[in-house]
Order: sequence, then C-alpha cells, then structure tokens
Amino acid sequence: MSKNNEEEEIKVILIGDTNVGKTSLINVSVGSYFNPNEQITISASCSSKKLMINDKKYNINFWDTAGREEYRGIAQLFYRGAEIVILVYDICSLSSFNSLENWYEICEDTIGNEHIYGIVGNKNDLYLQSETNVNDAKKFAESKNAKFKLVSAKDDPKGFVDFLDELVINYKKISHVSRRETIRLDIKKNLNKNKNKENGSKC
Repeated sequence: MSKNNEEEEIKVILIGDTNVGKTSLINVSVGSYFNPNEQITISASCSSKKLMINDKKYNINFWDTAGREEYRGIAQLFYRGAEIVILVYDICSLSSFNSLENWYEICEDTIGNEHIYGIVGNKNDLYLQSETNVNDAKKFAESKNAKFKLVSAKDDPKGFVDFLDELVINYKKISHVSRRETIRLDIKKNLNKNKNKENGSKC
C-alpha cells in the first residue's frame, strides 16, 4: 500500500451533559438514523467513520461518553489519547452550556496528549426555544482557541460532518507545526550538548 493510500487513525471524543445529543450526532454522521428516543450512554461507546479530506484517508474513531454524574469517573478513562475533543451543549438548555467550562477543565486534566477542541451547539432545529446566546458561545470558543458550530442531528447531519472535516484539517495543521517545533528543539538540544562536550574537552 502506497503512503497516499494509508489511513490515518484519529480519536474524536464527544463530551457534554446528558441529553445534549452526543449519541445522535455520532449516529447520524456514521449513516444511522436519527432516534428521538435515544438511550442514555453509560460509560462510553465507540463508532468509526471513514473520511477523505484533501486526498488523504482518515478513520475517525468516535468515542461517545456518558454525561451523567454517576458515570463520569468511568467515562474519563476513555478520554486519554483523544486528538479532537468536541464539547457539545443543547441550545435549549442554558445549564448544559454553562457546564462546558467544567468539561473543558476535566479534559485538560485528563487527556495528557496534544489535542484540539470544537464547540457544538446541538438541536438548532429548535432555535425558537433556545435558552443560549450564540455570541456567548462564540466567545467561549475563542477563549479556548476552538472552532464553533451550530448543528442539528435531526435536520442537518451533514453540517456536523462538515464541521468534523474542519476540525481534522485544523488538527493536522497544528500537529504538523508542533512536530516541526519538537524537531527544532531536539536539534537545538543536541547542538547545546555538543557545545558542552567541546567546552569540556578544552578544560
């Protein structure tokens, strides 16, 4: 298999309060149907989706995590290794939006590796019942250096998939720059080591 045909694995986790629609977003994005009576997620579950972005193949491993308090400790076990974190809130629930800061802090304390964030306001088909302010959501996203999107798992699953494409592209840009910086620092470290050795040999 040529290098261009190789699939790259990317771990994506969806995090947020219970009933914000995390499971529905994943289901409709992988080709399943929208279920208005979706069961509450206990612990975590995994689904996969193939994406082709800029002639590159990706296998997206979605991890759907529990939002209920009693399951959060178990769900956090699945956060590690995530490269893209999507914080989800229900636009009709102000409390779910206010919880995003806490979810963000949990992720920062848990994940441990390089990752980026996306902020998703779900259930945009119910915008007339919204309890949240889109400008507040945009400001929150900016404060976390995250992309923001209003979506509807029910009416516009493609909107979420398009947003996922954006996040993958953004992650690849950032991770590429980070790898170059790591290489640069390693080279600088090695040069300093060599200088120290040279200085030592002169004494």
